[in-house]
Amino acid sequence: MFGTFFRFELRFWARSIMLYLFLLLIAAMIFGAVSTDKVTVGASLENTYRNAPFVIQQFYAFMSLLTMLMTTAFVNSAATRDFSHNTYQILFTTPLSKMGYLQGRFWASALVAVIPQTGVTLAILLAKYMPWVDAERWGPVRWDAHLMGLVTHAIPNTIFVSAIVFAIAALTRSTADRT
Repeated sequence: MFGTFFRFELRFWARSIMLYLFLLLIAAMIFGAVSTDKVTVGASLENTYRNAPFVIQQFYAFMSLLTMLMTTAFVNSAATRDFSHNTYQILFTTPLSKMGYLQGRFWASALVAVIPQTGVTLAILLAKYMPWVDAERWGPVRWDAHLMGLVTHAIPNTIFVSAIVFAIAALTRSTADRT
């Protein structure tokens, strides 16, 4: 049951424009910050390589805080979709595992919420090859720094926020106040 709901949720978000818009938004912000001195995201990059591991970690840390709002959109929708579209009556008449249903929806939406944060890596890799950037301000590509940014900032923050939002949405069937 877990796999069925997990795959459904991934397919649902893969067809959604919102996922790609969030990815593009993050990538555009970081692209502007690393390819020019006119845009600043977080702290300025004056005396260091534009793709230094410290800079990559700093961008991932800042973007993981900013994307908490994006995470809420993905996870809340996954938790409340059946109730908001009144399909829960049909779904819950079939024999399904409650844990498989909830975990499939949760883990898929949390995975999808991490995808926009990979825009940090995409933007840094793309900006390095732009003709207007100063080649002396760029070091070699450090894949371990990008992976560490995902592992230390993007994934833990996303799972933490996802767990809180999903629990609230699943228990109340809504995160909005009904008055």
